Amino acid sequence: MNKRGSHVGMVISFLIFILFLIFIYAALQPAIKLERDKKVILEGVKNKIINYFDVNLTTVIIEVKKQENPGAGIDCLKFNLNKIILDPSEKSFFVRTIDGNPVEFNIENNQLKIEWDGNSGVFYKIYISEQNFSSGLFSPTNCVDFTELDYEIRATQKEKYLGLDKIIYFMNHSVENKEANKEYLRVPKDSEFDISVVSDEINFPYPENNLKTNVYSEEIPLKYLNNQARIVPFFMRIRVW
Repeated sequence: MNKRGSHVGMVISFLIFILFLIFIYAALQPAIKLERDKKVILEGVKNKIINYFDVNLTTVIIEVKKQENPGAGIDCLKFNLNKIILDPSEKSFFVRTIDGNPVEFNIENNQLKIEWDGNSGVFYKIYISEQNFSSGLFSPTNCVDFTELDYEIRATQKEKYLGLDKIIYFMNHSVENKEANKEYLRVPKDSEFDISVVSDEINFPYPENNLKTNVYSEEIPLKYLNNQARIVPFFMRIRVW
């Protein structure tokens, strides 16, 4: 009789334990679902915003083959932009030496004019992107027209980065475009999001919000292309609630 009672007691204890687990699962399920849903939203915002900030960068390295006589007063070389890129319209340019030092240049009538002292064997890196690059007011006095025989394209590299202009525009208009951004980023109406961007050059912190619970966030290390054709590391932080 005692053995039977002991067996029944074990069964009842086991059933109570199972019921307890079911209760715990049922109690936690809404929180688990909420966390899962918010993480899906956060991942979607991250992917869409990175795609929105995306810009192309083409780097062309050329070597000067032509040599001019010393003392000729040469201060510039020029050639047609179509020789290095099929469609130069709506593109921005920046020029550096092979060592990375900025070089004076300007663009006029689809001609790229680059500061040059007349010597051969000089290498230039030409950066091309829809990201706006800054350029000076280069005013050469004696430019030499280059043909394809006067220089050689040594390398062409195509990459993708995030564009500084796009980041700044989005962050500067994030409040007034909040609803449009939510729609573009596919954030549900019953959810909210914020984005923070921080680098050595820019700082867009989170807005002041009284957030308490159910906030899900991620910090992503990325790189953007600035207006000096430099690649700058930064952190983008996203939070969803």
